[in-house]
Amino acid sequence: MNKLQKIDFIINVVLPILAGIGIYCTSNYYATGHYLRNQLPDGLWAWSLFSCILIIWDRRIHSFWISVAFVFCIGFEVLQHFQIIRGVGDYLDVLMYFISGIIALLANKYFFILFKSNYDSQN
Repeated sequence: MNKLQKIDFIINVVLPILAGIGIYCTSNYYATGHYLRNQLPDGLWAWSLFSCILIIWDRRIHSFWISVAFVFCIGFEVLQHFQIIRGVGDYLDVLMYFISGIIALLANKYFFILFKSNYDSQN
């Protein structure tokens, strides 16, 4: 992984995860709204997942892996709903996963252009 890929990875994978962790950890200390405390960290997690897949594939969209990510997100909530894994299966979380995934896909072109020299040099 070269320097530009590391920067792309930090901006689009590491920072959103850290922001989500920060929201979870500080929401007990500050008056935060329900959506900010519950759905925003899930959206940031989904952004990180989709961005990571796009970075792995040099910012080219591979339908199979994007579909796997969407199925994974939905499956996670279904498993929570049926108490197979701990948590609360929430349709708002699924909606946030879809919104974040779509935004990550739409922003993909911007990040491809931003780091274009990096991705062009690898092809």
